[in-house]
Amino acid sequence: MKKEPTTFGASIEKVVKLLNIGMEKCETSDDMEQQKADLLSDRLSETLPLYYSPEQTPSTKLKRLGQTIAALAGEPIGKLLQDPKTDIAIIRMMKDHGRRLSTKAKKAKSEVEHHTANTIYYAAIAHALVNHNIKMTKHSYEDLQQSFDQLSKEEWIPENLRGLFAEAFECCKVKLK
Repeated sequence: MKKEPTTFGASIEKVVKLLNIGMEKCETSDDMEQQKADLLSDRLSETLPLYYSPEQTPSTKLKRLGQTIAALAGEPIGKLLQDPKTDIAIIRMMKDHGRRLSTKAKKAKSEVEHHTANTIYYAAIAHALVNHNIKMTKHSYEDLQQSFDQLSKEEWIPENLRGLFAEAFECCKVKLK
């Protein structure tokens, strides 16, 4: 039995070149996923920075949140997201922090930073929805459900956050009924 050629007349050099292109694409994709996982891990281990709006003086904001912030001083963002009792004011600050990081990443045209910043942003929204029954965004439940569904399937996101996104997805589903 005569073997049929499987390269359709392409030279060995061309086949090797094509295979290398495919491998480069996979390596780049895997590398990007690892970069996102690493950066998200770094962001989740950071403490929440305090931002002040121009119309509020730091003393006014600190007065309102003083006891809560003092109690949570030094707690990493990831730990605050895991604690269902984290004060909603802190969760709002975390959402704002995620939005600021996302805007900064967009300006810098960094896809990795943008994805990780959006993950923190949506994690804060998911936490508020799941643990406080508060929708702290103008996004519709349909849009949130779609985002939470996508985020719950991302392998580069830690399992505990994927679980939070899955719970938030279910909350949105209930709200849409």
